[in-house]
Amino acid sequence: MVGSASTRLTKAASRVGQWAALYLQDRRRGRALVLVPGAPQNLSGADMSTYIQLRWALGLGTVTGQRIYRNVDGGSYSLWQTVGGSTAQVQDLGVVIGHTYGYYLVAYNSNGDSAPSNVATVGFEIA
Repeated sequence: MVGSASTRLTKAASRVGQWAALYLQDRRRGRALVLVPGAPQNLSGADMSTYIQLRWALGLGTVTGQRIYRNVDGGSYSLWQTVGGSTAQVQDLGVVIGHTYGYYLVAYNSNGDSAPSNVATVGFEIA
């Protein structure tokens, strides 16, 4: 364990099967410090006929920003966009009809990165 006997590491789980923020709890001071943000949750994507709309729920803890990763037609994921810590939706205007796009995101702060969100896959088809 980190620190003295009066310090312990605990996990706060928001839902079964989902990653949560880690807390370092100091019993002497009675406060909890968030080390890394919890993973963004419930990422979903929708074909809006001219773009793909992504929405998600923010994870627990302090979030400085979020990195969104994208793949095309099942290829390798690469960093697509970085957004602010309070952003919970974005539009992908650079999509091409007939392709399938996969997305996931990672929240970050000065202490590190969260676990990745779930993957959202959207087929961009002719309306």
